Amino acid sequence: MAPPVLKFDAHGYGAKATGPLFTAGPLAPSDLTCTTAPGSVSNNQASATIPGLATLGAIATNASGTTDSAGLQTATSQATVAKVNLLGGLVTADAVMADAKATDDAAGTVTTTGNVTLTNLKVAGAAVTAAAPNTTINVLIGTVIVNEQVSTAGGNGIAVNAIHVKLLGNLVDTVVGHAAAALVPTGTACPTP
Repeated sequence: MAPPVLKFDAHGYGAKATGPLFTAGPLAPSDLTCTTAPGSVSNNQASATIPGLATLGAIATNASGTTDSAGLQTATSQATVAKVNLLGGLVTADAVMADAKATDDAAGTVTTTGNVTLTNLKVAGAAVTAAAPNTTINVLIGTVIVNEQVSTAGGNGIAVNAIHVKLLGNLVDTVVGHAAAALVPTGTACPTP
């Protein structure tokens, strides 16, 4: 008996920032949106600046959906950002990478995994060598969440942010390295990217 057909939903972007008077990004987005057809989308950007908030080096993103010979499905996404500098050096890294993956089994049960790779990450001058999911670091004007992982699509998906900075009571919200993947039953709404 073949497994049920699920909709692929995968998204990645390098960075996105919002505030009271501005929105920047998503930068270099890759989107495979709510489809039963396998596919792959990639995007790159040489560098980016979000005035007053961030300078970033090379950005590479990918979102894909595949079906193997047994009919099992996998949705994956990845976002890599080099030379991260946020808020004038408050948060820096040589590179960050976020990965998200959703796979199903023969019964249609979806399993999700998320992973973040950090290269020379520093927050307020302190090195962050490894971070458990949802590690929160308080800084003077807000919080920095490293390896943020949030369940989506009723447990059938996961969203992963390498770095998520919330400032001034969440008035300014910046994400660097976002990857999300889900396998969604047909007839069910896909998560908002």
